[in-house]
Amino acid sequence: SNVPRIRMKYINSKFFLSGLVVLCLFYIASIFAFGGGKYLNFNIMNVYQFRAAASANLPGIYGYFMPSFSKVIIPVGIVLSILYRRKILLILFIICAVLLFALSAHKSVLFIPFMVIFIYWFSNYRKSTALALIVFMLILIVGCVDIYIAKSGAGGLWGIFGSIGVRRAFYVPSWLNWAYFDFFSTHPYTYWADSKFSLGFVDRTYEMTMSHVIGEIHLAKENLGANTGW
Repeated sequence: SNVPRIRMKYINSKFFLSGLVVLCLFYIASIFAFGGGKYLNFNIMNVYQFRAAASANLPGIYGYFMPSFSKVIIPVGIVLSILYRRKILLILFIICAVLLFALSAHKSVLFIPFMVIFIYWFSNYRKSTALALIVFMLILIVGCVDIYIAKSGAGGLWGIFGSIGVRRAFYVPSWLNWAYFDFFSTHPYTYWADSKFSLGFVDRTYEMTMSHVIGEIHLAKENLGANTGW
């Protein structure tokens, strides 16, 4: 039998993208309205000095808004802007990403848009998978050399690329995922006790949030939130 098709109203691409930009700008304006401007920081090396204070300054619900904007709305807007050749809107999405990075002190918010653009551009080449593997290998090699030079006592900017491009991009995410699996292999589950979606019906197993439990146990730092991004 024929599967009935769902008829949807056609939305003009420019109108849709403009709506996403307005939504992003409204979200950024709301952060400023809550006083987030005093934590504005564009220095990627100082993010940990601002992150906790910037997060505590906003209502808890904003912890759910940030991933939606930084990892869904802005990347989708960037891809569609490239597809439909909306250069002004593309620039506005990138500006929104930079502002969200400066207001939230989360580095991924800054890197994701440029990674999306790079992947889109890179995918147009033949044998893009093989080329991508070569690029990742070069990043690892250059990053490890950079870290070695920094560890040898060289000052200045040595070590920054290795720290961000290798340690933070490749090693830390996988290591943190392992830390959570390792912890829960011998400890009780927490389920959704830390989430506001559970409405307080799930009893908390631990006094601290799980990210801080992992930070204290695996990294011996009491105030460190070892978040995996889950």
